[in-house]
Amino acid sequence: ARYVEQVTDESWTEHLRRFDRVTASDVVLRERKLAFHTGDAPPVVSRYLVEQDR
Repeated sequence: ARYVEQVTDESWTEHLRRFDRVTASDVVLRERKLAFHTGDAPPVVSRYLVEQDR
């Protein structure tokens, strides 16, 4: 009942840019992921930030 996707970016700025640069293949992938959702309401999305030691 839970799907976890982990994305690693070089910086927080790069992470935010990811949402501004949506490609056609990104849209197709999102639609494929949402096809697995069975609830009446949209899925809940949570984002977590993990700071790594440098």
